[in-house]
Amino acid sequence: MSGMTASVHNGERLCREIREKFFKDGQEYIVFLFSKDMDINYHTLRLLPFLRKQENVTEFLIVEHDPNMDSMIQDIASVPYTLEHCSETEAHDIGRYCTEITRGRKKSERLLINGTDDMEEYRYEGLIGINGITAEGITAMSVFDLDRIPDQQETDEAMKYIPKTLRDGMSDMVSVWETEVADLGEWEAAITDGRRIYGAIRCKYPDTRIYMCTYPGTGDMYLTGLYLKDRMKHDNVSECVMVVASETGRKIIGLFDMGDVIKEIYVLKGRQECNKLLFYVRNMGFDAANAGLLSNDYGVMRLERMSGVNGIDFNTMFQKVVFFSDIKRTYAGMRQESAEGIFDNARLRPGKTVLLSPYANTTTAIRNEIWIDIADKLIMEGYDVATNVSGMSEVPISGTIGVEIPYTKIVAFLDKAGGFIGLRSGLCDIISGSSTRKVVLYPAGVHFHRSTSLNYFSLKKMYDIEIDLWEIEVGDDEDELVERILEPFRNRGR
Repeated sequence: MSGMTASVHNGERLCREIREKFFKDGQEYIVFLFSKDMDINYHTLRLLPFLRKQENVTEFLIVEHDPNMDSMIQDIASVPYTLEHCSETEAHDIGRYCTEITRGRKKSERLLINGTDDMEEYRYEGLIGINGITAEGITAMSVFDLDRIPDQQETDEAMKYIPKTLRDGMSDMVSVWETEVADLGEWEAAITDGRRIYGAIRCKYPDTRIYMCTYPGTGDMYLTGLYLKDRMKHDNVSECVMVVASETGRKIIGLFDMGDVIKEIYVLKGRQECNKLLFYVRNMGFDAANAGLLSNDYGVMRLERMSGVNGIDFNTMFQKVVFFSDIKRTYAGMRQESAEGIFDNARLRPGKTVLLSPYANTTTAIRNEIWIDIADKLIMEGYDVATNVSGMSEVPISGTIGVEIPYTKIVAFLDKAGGFIGLRSGLCDIISGSSTRKVVLYPAGVHFHRSTSLNYFSLKKMYDIEIDLWEIEVGDDEDELVERILEPFRNRGR
């Protein structure tokens, strides 16, 4: 028997002995408090009153291997509990066994696993609120190991289970801020700032639901516009206040004409300030704060780890995990204004214009020389060629006309143009419903968690587009690349 196998078996034996000793009426929970990160242990203890109420727990058994935690447990664990000590070796073996549980290889009884992050020695992988809370007959599963799920049916079950724990608040009390906040002092300052932001909103809207969009991605905001009313229906909410991380986010939400349900959109100073509000709301509890998070990024508990599992795409992730919608939304009638003035001012011909979009925040850029080659050959085919630019840092491709098209006119412009060629970006989500010919470029060899960029962000998969869309992976075949890109436009520009 290998050392690891022996450790797992010993952990299973220890858990069995603890259960036999402690379980009385089937309404008890065991809490293994083993993290080396005291913040995780602290928030785990704060979670217990909520868990006691939801699961009708009569008593907790708290198992720890560090006597220095006894005073913290006494101060924070405001629930009936019995304290059990174990050695560090026993904690290690229990941790190994818990890892096997969260990988779905074993069944757990009423066991609450306190997980740690990837840097921990034991790597329990059982983060509370995502996968650590299990009941009789329910297999625990780890969001870190979802690539082990064998079929689509089990993936669907996972996507039903995970959002429920987030919605019910189990994850509210378990957060590690290692990416945004360096130490406890900064963490407390962030909470204080978040309370100030929350208080300012509540002064004006004391009872209105607050929805937080902490990530400023254009595609994320577009999906928020598609699904917001689904989430509001799920939450039984008729009106809300939106909090976004950028002015761009406000503009995109504004495309969907939801003034009847959105009372105001607050624009905070970037993702960092949004996260301060999120920190405060998490510690207050989403239900108590009357707030919701419209993002699939929960700090160390990234639901993005499900990306690509059994074909899950970006739209499906937001549909099921963030907005709890039973319907996959693929198109929305966004507010659009006439784009005639853009054609006139730039002297572009409707039906004979191709718009290039060579800039993207999260997609690997294509060499400028390739864009120049594309533009030159389109002009030779008889097209007018324009480059979509924004701000001072983006310049037109050589030989093309620079145009800055607002979101309120971009779809109307493309519907009258001749085509679109662009890197996959959030702009592609916005123009996905345009009737123009669309060539969208994806970097080859770039993986997004468990998926390629093409498979996860494919417009064809996300929005069920069957015509006038060509999706191309951009690799090392530069000689053939330009010809493949131009193929939909050959002999059509004259």
